[in-house]
Amino acid sequence: MLKIFIIDDHILFREGLANLLNQEDEMCVVGEAWSIAQALEKLAHLEPDMALVNADLPDLDDFHALRLLRAWRPRLHILLLSKDDTHGRFLEAVRNGARGYIPINNSSTDLLASIRAIARGEAVIPRALVGLLIDEITRLSPALEQEEVCLLTPREIEVLRELGRGGSNQQIARNLEIAENTVKVHVHNILEKLNLPNRRQAARFARTQGIARADLQYRLAFLG
Repeated sequence: MLKIFIIDDHILFREGLANLLNQEDEMCVVGEAWSIAQALEKLAHLEPDMALVNADLPDLDDFHALRLLRAWRPRLHILLLSKDDTHGRFLEAVRNGARGYIPINNSSTDLLASIRAIARGEAVIPRALVGLLIDEITRLSPALEQEEVCLLTPREIEVLRELGRGGSNQQIARNLEIAENTVKVHVHNILEKLNLPNRRQAARFARTQGIARADLQYRLAFLG
Protein backbone atom coordinates (compact mmCIF):
# COMPACT_ATOMS: atom_id res chain seq x y z
CA MET A 1 0.00 0.00 0.00
CA LEU A 2 1.39 3.38 -1.05
CA LYS A 3 0.96 5.81 1.85
CA ILE A 4 0.53 9.43 0.73
CA PHE A 5 0.61 12.74 2.61
CA ILE A 6 -1.00 15.87 1.10
CA ILE A 7 0.29 19.40 1.74
CA ASP A 8 -1.93 22.14 0.33
CA ASP A 9 -3.44 25.30 1.79
CA HIS A 10 -6.86 24.82 0.12
CA ILE A 11 -9.03 22.49 2.15
CA LEU A 12 -11.44 21.72 -0.71
CA PHE A 13 -8.54 20.72 -2.96
CA ARG A 14 -7.05 18.52 -0.22
CA GLU A 15 -10.37 16.79 0.37
CA GLY A 16 -10.97 16.23 -3.33
CA LEU A 17 -7.46 14.88 -3.85
CA ALA A 18 -7.76 12.59 -0.82
CA ASN A 19 -11.05 11.19 -2.10
CA LEU A 20 -9.52 10.53 -5.51
CA LEU A 21 -6.47 8.73 -4.12
CA ASN A 22 -8.39 6.67 -1.55
CA GLN A 23 -10.46 5.19 -4.38
CA GLU A 24 -7.33 3.51 -5.75
CA ASP A 25 -6.70 0.01 -4.36
CA GLU A 26 -2.97 0.48 -3.85
CA MET A 27 -3.06 4.02 -2.41
CA CYS A 28 -4.20 5.57 0.85
CA VAL A 29 -3.92 9.10 2.25
CA VAL A 30 -2.42 8.92 5.75
CA GLY A 31 -2.44 12.63 6.55
CA GLU A 32 -2.94 16.19 5.38
CA ALA A 33 -1.45 19.59 6.21
CA TRP A 34 -2.02 23.15 5.08
CA SER A 35 1.66 24.20 5.38
CA ILE A 36 5.17 22.78 5.55
CA ALA A 37 5.38 23.70 9.24
CA GLN A 38 2.22 21.76 10.05
CA ALA A 39 3.40 18.86 7.90
CA LEU A 40 6.63 18.57 9.90
CA GLU A 41 4.64 18.34 13.12
CA LYS A 42 2.41 15.58 11.76
CA LEU A 43 5.27 13.66 10.13
CA ALA A 44 6.71 13.08 13.59
CA HIS A 45 3.97 10.46 13.99
CA LEU A 46 3.52 9.26 10.41
CA GLU A 47 5.66 7.41 7.88
CA PRO A 48 4.30 8.20 4.40
CA ASP A 49 6.03 6.99 1.25
CA MET A 50 5.17 10.11 -0.76
CA ALA A 51 4.15 13.72 -0.23
CA LEU A 52 2.06 15.68 -2.72
CA VAL A 53 3.00 19.33 -2.22
CA ASN A 54 1.49 22.50 -3.62
CA ALA A 55 4.51 24.33 -5.04
CA ASP A 56 2.87 27.69 -4.30
CA LEU A 57 2.62 27.29 -0.53
CA PRO A 58 3.49 30.54 1.33
CA ASP A 59 6.11 28.84 3.53
CA LEU A 60 7.81 26.77 0.85
CA ASP A 61 10.59 29.41 0.61
CA ASP A 62 11.72 28.76 -2.97
CA PHE A 63 11.66 25.02 -2.22
CA HIS A 64 14.30 25.11 0.52
CA ALA A 65 11.67 23.79 2.94
CA LEU A 66 11.69 20.55 0.93
CA ARG A 67 15.06 19.85 2.51
CA LEU A 68 13.38 19.80 5.91
CA LEU A 69 10.90 17.20 4.71
CA ARG A 70 13.69 15.03 3.29
CA ALA A 71 15.80 15.45 6.44
CA TRP A 72 12.87 14.22 8.54
CA ARG A 73 12.01 11.38 6.19
CA PRO A 74 15.04 10.70 3.93
CA ARG A 75 13.15 8.14 1.81
CA LEU A 76 10.12 10.37 1.28
CA HIS A 77 9.30 10.93 -2.41
CA ILE A 78 8.04 14.44 -3.15
CA LEU A 79 5.72 15.27 -6.05
CA LEU A 80 5.09 18.97 -6.60
CA LEU A 81 1.88 20.33 -8.09
CA SER A 82 2.34 23.79 -9.56
CA LYS A 83 0.70 26.42 -11.73
CA ASP A 84 4.17 27.54 -12.82
CA ASP A 85 6.63 25.31 -14.72
CA THR A 86 9.31 27.89 -15.48
CA HIS A 87 12.90 26.72 -15.75
CA GLY A 88 14.13 28.38 -12.59
CA ARG A 89 11.45 26.96 -10.32
CA PHE A 90 11.79 23.49 -11.79
CA LEU A 91 15.56 23.37 -11.24
CA GLU A 92 15.22 24.72 -7.70
CA ALA A 93 12.69 22.00 -6.93
CA VAL A 94 15.05 19.28 -8.21
CA ARG A 95 17.97 20.75 -6.27
CA ASN A 96 15.97 20.53 -3.09
CA GLY A 97 14.80 16.96 -3.48
CA ALA A 98 11.63 16.85 -5.59
CA ARG A 99 11.14 13.65 -7.59
CA GLY A 100 8.34 15.01 -9.72
CA TYR A 101 6.92 18.32 -10.91
CA ILE A 102 3.61 18.51 -12.78
CA PRO A 103 1.06 21.23 -13.63
CA ILE A 104 -1.73 21.45 -11.05
CA ASN A 105 -4.35 21.54 -13.82
CA ASN A 106 -3.37 18.13 -15.22
CA SER A 107 -6.03 15.45 -15.43
CA SER A 108 -6.57 12.98 -12.60
CA THR A 109 -5.32 10.26 -14.95
CA ASP A 110 -2.02 12.09 -15.40
CA LEU A 111 -1.70 12.63 -11.66
CA LEU A 112 -2.25 8.96 -10.81
CA ALA A 113 0.21 7.92 -13.52
CA SER A 114 2.78 10.32 -12.08
CA ILE A 115 2.30 8.97 -8.56
CA ARG A 116 2.75 5.41 -9.76
CA ALA A 117 5.85 6.35 -11.76
CA ILE A 118 7.50 7.93 -8.72
CA ALA A 119 6.57 4.92 -6.59
CA ARG A 120 8.48 2.77 -9.12
CA GLY A 121 11.55 4.93 -8.61
CA GLU A 122 11.11 7.04 -11.74
CA ALA A 123 11.10 10.83 -12.01
CA VAL A 124 8.24 12.91 -13.40
CA ILE A 125 9.43 15.83 -15.53
CA PRO A 126 7.43 18.21 -17.75
CA ARG A 127 8.32 17.38 -21.35
CA ALA A 128 9.35 20.97 -22.08
CA LEU A 129 11.95 20.84 -19.29
CA VAL A 130 13.67 17.52 -20.03
CA GLY A 131 16.39 19.14 -22.13
CA LEU A 132 17.09 21.68 -19.41
CA LEU A 133 17.57 18.95 -16.82
CA ILE A 134 19.98 17.07 -19.09
CA ASP A 135 22.04 20.24 -19.53
CA GLU A 136 22.17 20.81 -15.77
CA ILE A 137 22.71 17.30 -14.46
CA THR A 138 26.50 17.23 -14.89
CA ARG A 139 26.86 20.47 -12.96
CA LEU A 140 24.36 19.57 -10.24
CA SER A 141 25.49 16.04 -9.40
CA PRO A 142 28.86 16.79 -7.73
CA ALA A 143 27.34 19.51 -5.56
CA LEU A 144 24.42 17.33 -4.47
CA GLU A 145 26.71 14.42 -3.64
CA GLN A 146 29.00 16.59 -1.54
CA GLU A 147 26.00 17.96 0.36
CA GLU A 148 24.85 14.39 1.03
CA VAL A 149 28.27 13.50 2.46
CA CYS A 150 28.02 16.51 4.77
CA LEU A 151 24.90 14.97 6.34
CA LEU A 152 27.05 12.19 7.80
CA THR A 153 28.78 12.34 11.17
CA PRO A 154 32.57 11.85 11.30
CA ARG A 155 32.08 8.29 12.61
CA GLU A 156 29.57 7.48 9.86
CA ILE A 157 32.07 8.68 7.28
CA GLU A 158 34.69 6.38 8.81
CA VAL A 159 32.27 3.46 8.52
CA LEU A 160 31.45 4.47 4.95
CA ARG A 161 35.16 4.51 4.14
CA GLU A 162 35.51 0.96 5.46
CA LEU A 163 32.49 -0.12 3.41
CA GLY A 164 34.16 1.33 0.34
CA ARG A 165 37.20 -0.80 1.09
CA GLY A 166 35.03 -3.93 1.19
CA GLY A 167 34.95 -4.45 4.93
CA SER A 168 32.38 -6.68 6.62
CA ASN A 169 30.64 -5.52 9.80
CA GLN A 170 33.03 -7.64 11.83
CA GLN A 171 36.10 -6.21 10.06
CA ILE A 172 34.82 -2.64 10.39
CA ALA A 173 34.17 -3.15 14.10
CA ARG A 174 37.70 -4.44 14.57
CA ASN A 175 39.34 -1.66 12.53
CA LEU A 176 37.41 1.13 14.27
CA GLU A 177 37.47 -0.56 17.69
CA ILE A 178 33.69 -0.40 18.14
CA ALA A 179 30.97 -3.02 18.70
CA GLU A 180 29.59 -4.90 15.70
CA ASN A 181 26.04 -3.85 16.63
CA THR A 182 27.22 -0.23 16.58
CA VAL A 183 28.52 -0.77 13.04
CA LYS A 184 25.10 -2.09 12.00
CA VAL A 185 23.44 1.06 13.39
CA HIS A 186 25.91 3.29 11.53
CA VAL A 187 25.37 1.39 8.26
CA HIS A 188 21.60 1.78 8.64
CA ASN A 189 21.96 5.53 9.25
CA ILE A 190 24.30 5.90 6.25
CA LEU A 191 21.81 4.20 3.92
CA GLU A 192 18.99 6.40 5.23
CA LYS A 193 20.91 9.67 4.93
CA LEU A 194 22.32 8.93 1.47
CA ASN A 195 19.02 7.41 0.28
CA LEU A 196 20.79 4.22 -0.86
CA PRO A 197 19.15 0.78 -1.04
CA ASN A 198 21.96 -1.41 0.32
CA ARG A 199 25.58 -1.52 1.54
CA ARG A 200 26.86 -2.45 -1.93
CA GLN A 201 25.61 0.87 -3.27
CA ALA A 202 27.07 2.62 -0.23
CA ALA A 203 30.45 1.06 -0.97
CA ARG A 204 30.23 2.19 -4.58
CA PHE A 205 29.31 5.70 -3.43
CA ALA A 206 32.35 5.75 -1.12
CA ARG A 207 34.68 4.76 -3.95
CA THR A 208 33.28 7.20 -6.54
CA GLN A 209 33.46 10.06 -4.05
CA GLY A 210 37.01 9.22 -2.99
CA ILE A 211 35.94 8.50 0.59
CA ALA A 212 37.59 5.08 0.52
CA ARG A 213 40.99 6.64 -0.14
CA ALA A 214 43.64 6.99 2.54
CA ASP A 215 43.51 10.80 2.39
CA LEU A 216 40.01 10.94 3.91
CA GLN A 217 41.05 13.25 6.74
CA TYR A 218 42.05 15.96 4.28
CA ARG A 219 38.69 15.72 2.49
CA LEU A 220 36.88 16.10 5.81
CA ALA A 221 38.75 19.29 6.54
CA PHE A 222 37.44 20.84 3.33
CA LEU A 223 33.92 19.44 3.76
CA GLY A 224 33.63 20.88 7.27
